[in-house]
Amino acid sequence: MEIVFASSDNDEEAFKEYFGEMPWKALPYAARELKAKLSKKYKVSGIPSFVIVDAETGELCTTNGREGVSKGAAGLESFPWKPKPFWEVLVGDVKDNAGNKYSCEKLREDNDAIGIYFSAHWCPPCRGFTPALVDSYKKMTDGGKKWEIIFASSDRSEKDFAEYFGEMPWKSLDMGDERKDELDAMFEVSGIPTLVVIDAKTGKVITKGGRAKVDADPEGAEFPWHPKPLNELDGGCVEYINDTPVVVAFDDSEAVKAAMEPLAAAWVEEDKAKGDASMMWLWAGGHELVDRVRQVCKVPDTCKLAILDVGEGMTYQSDATTVTADVIDALTKDFQAGKLEGTSFK
Repeated sequence: MEIVFASSDNDEEAFKEYFGEMPWKALPYAARELKAKLSKKYKVSGIPSFVIVDAETGELCTTNGREGVSKGAAGLESFPWKPKPFWEVLVGDVKDNAGNKYSCEKLREDNDAIGIYFSAHWCPPCRGFTPALVDSYKKMTDGGKKWEIIFASSDRSEKDFAEYFGEMPWKSLDMGDERKDELDAMFEVSGIPTLVVIDAKTGKVITKGGRAKVDADPEGAEFPWHPKPLNELDGGCVEYINDTPVVVAFDDSEAVKAAMEPLAAAWVEEDKAKGDASMMWLWAGGHELVDRVRQVCKVPDTCKLAILDVGEGMTYQSDATTVTADVIDALTKDFQAGKLEGTSFK
């Protein structure tokens, strides 16, 4: 392995002093644009961050190399720390709150989706969401939806775990199960409650925003909530709005949605072919997040269309008073070509 230092130092003198302690390589400090591109590509939101890339293929192994290093000599066995596929982690059994065991392989066979519910009794938002999830789960399974939820507990005692799991009609990992830590790392869980929904057959993530999906669609009319090319700016977009540029029409009219839909579908299809999501597409209605997004990203009330790059802290506004397909197409293509001058909100 070779390491390349991508500096976030404030000046070249600090960079040189810090780099002097390191036995590996570095980007030149002046290569700020390249450093910014790497940060954006690997969605670096804090430092230190240690990203591992396959030297032959250029494919990402993990963005969490710090965890591998922290294991010391024991971590060398699994270097380069490429995460296991979901169904290589979730093997063996899970149980219900009566202690009955269920084979994970059978859950995979019998269901269309698996939800991993990261939660804990000590967490007030978790205790607020769990009854709603129980109600939704019962409605959906009674209605023939084929899915199972597995509780991944962050409780602090067996007593709290048993009491909390007693309220749940689904399955669970045992408290302290090593698989929970692997799932935490796999899905980069940074807070609870988090509900990750996985395609049972492929093991691929459908959404990490299952909590917002359940809140918006408790009866599962759109289950298993595969992402659409065009979505509403609501709680469900939180999982990507911080990581991926988004084009937002601040107009929820049917005419604007109709103008965005084919453009969004074509863009997302092109992204799929490249294997990378370069932009997401949203329309803003009456959700409480809309005013917050306008405030944080400094989007004036008069603006009807904008591209928000939260990772870079930039807003790119259209001055069009009417949102049409031509206006949307021009703005997004100019953004893609790097022709736009944005406004910083950091």
